[in-house]
Amino acid sequence: MKTKSKASARTLSKRKTPKDRPASGKMISLRGIDPALSQKIKSEAKKENKSINQFLVDTLRKGLGVGKNKKFTRVFHDLDDLFGKWSEKEFRQIQGRLEAQRTIDPELWQ
Repeated sequence: MKTKSKASARTLSKRKTPKDRPASGKMISLRGIDPALSQKIKSEAKKENKSINQFLVDTLRKGLGVGKNKKFTRVFHDLDDLFGKWSEKEFRQIQGRLEAQRTIDPELWQ
């Protein structure tokens, strides 16, 4: 039977026990969520195309006023009048030009 060395015994005695550790903030369990609330959470998460976890974290942050600042919150409307105005013929012409630009010239990449 092996005995622990004095060094490993000291290391073990210095480790923090779970009740001594600060909360990591990585996991919280919620109890008492009724079926209606559960369904609402799931449907809202799906609408926002998020996981249930991400939806709840975002909702809590927003509700508690500790939300993350979005880096790109500026919305532009200067091209809105162009939306949906191309005919099918114009679309095909533009797509054709884009495809031509995407062609790789093998001589240039040698």
